[in-house]
This record gives sequence, structure tokens and C-alpha cells, in this order.
Amino acid sequence: MIKAILFDLDGTILDRETSLKNFIDVQYDKFSNYLKHIEKITFKNKFIELDQNGYVWKDKVYTQLIDYFNISHLTPNIFLNDYTTNFWKHCLPYPNLYKTLKLLTENNYKLAIITNGKFPFQYNNIKA
Repeated sequence: MIKAILFDLDGTILDRETSLKNFIDVQYDKFSNYLKHIEKITFKNKFIELDQNGYVWKDKVYTQLIDYFNISHLTPNIFLNDYTTNFWKHCLPYPNLYKTLKLLTENNYKLAIITNGKFPFQYNNIKA
């Protein structure tokens, strides 16, 4: 008999793709004075390509973006700090998540979330 259900965070609970696209839009706008020579959609698509669905940590993604687009006056750490500080503000659950979790708890299932992402970054995303 099933008594508990484990959910992976990214791609199961968290709509990571939509959350990431929203975050990149905001980050691009925030640093637009330094990114004017790059179209937003081009920047976003390259970020998503380099990110490899979250399997590449963002210090490497930002280093590659800076090199690829010849971005000056911004460092990977500036981008990374913005990412680690603000990504959680863009976290979106999948549709019907709350309804599903409520139904499962009402039926006495124990629920848990697992992730292989970094702490405290993922913890903030879970709270969001």
C-alpha cells in the first residue's frame, strides 16, 4: 500500500521552464544598459541552451554568456548573485498543483519534495 509520495522539485512541482524564462526576461531588463547589443530573445535562447535544463550551474552559464556575447562591465558573479537572490520571485507551480496536493493530503498520503539542486537556492524555491 502506498503511504507516501515523493515529488522532484524542478519539472514536477516547479514549472522550471516558465519560471526560468520569466526570470531571464527580468534579468535582461535589469542589465539592459550592458546588453543593448544583444536582442532579448537571443540572450534568452542562449541562456536556456547553456543551462541544459538546470544541469549546468549558473556560474558557468554566465561565464559562457559573457564570453559569447562579449559583455563588458558585468561579471559572472554579478549575474549569479542576481540569480541566486531573485530567482525564487519567479517560481511558478504547475497548474492544479495546490489542488492535487490538497487532495493527496486529504487522503492521508505523506508528501515530500526532493531535489539535487543547491541549498539554500532550492530551499528558497520550495518556499516560494
